[in-house]
Amino acid sequence: MSESLEFEDIQGLLVSGYADRPLASYLLLRVVDGPAVRRWLGARLDRLQFSEFRSTGRAAEPGLASLCINAAFTASGLTALGLDREVLQGFSREFVEGMDRPARARLLGDDGDSAPATWDWGQAPDIHGVRSVDMLLALFSADASCGEGARSPEIERFVNEEITAASGLDLVQRLDSWPLGPHGRKEHFGFRDGLSNPRIEGLASGSGSGASEQPLPAARCCWDTKMYMAGLRAGPRCAPRTTPPRSW
Repeated sequence: MSESLEFEDIQGLLVSGYADRPLASYLLLRVVDGPAVRRWLGARLDRLQFSEFRSTGRAAEPGLASLCINAAFTASGLTALGLDREVLQGFSREFVEGMDRPARARLLGDDGDSAPATWDWGQAPDIHGVRSVDMLLALFSADASCGEGARSPEIERFVNEEITAASGLDLVQRLDSWPLGPHGRKEHFGFRDGLSNPRIEGLASGSGSGASEQPLPAARCCWDTKMYMAGLRAGPRCAPRTTPPRSW
């Protein structure tokens, strides 16, 4: 029997597509002041959307916030925030190296017009500097006052008030998305969104093509401290004092 998931330490986007929050903005950010970003994040951890809502009924508390906020980091972002290099090397080689290395670009077929040198963003700092990406903030809103193609005022307020010089972050690019009108949950390729979602132990059964398959262990989808300590899962080697939940 699988153990229950620690929903309070798993960001919500890992367990939900936020179908009720269809207006989204993805902020690609560069860390220009590591200590300032650490302070900024520490003061806003309570605003991040974690997964406790999956442990209760749909109408029960805790529910989803009006504005769901999730964060992700690249290897360069973790370095800029002061993560020890030895710890960083415990992550996968693909994560540490990034996608713009010549050897990886060849493996992925990123050449010619698709070569890393032609990318608008995402290159390593030594290629185009300010176009490197250290951090992603993903914002999801259900603001009903928006028409199709319009930006959510709720997201606009967050961007204008929070992504300032004091945050230590520089906005590289912003990517906005909206529902596809009458197409409902279909994605831009024409498939129903979530069709290939796998089943994951500890979560409700999926309804897509993977619904009849054996569920994946949750540790395949997120880092699991117990499995790591038992030697069953590779991962970054962190001292206990560097990994308290939800703190910096």
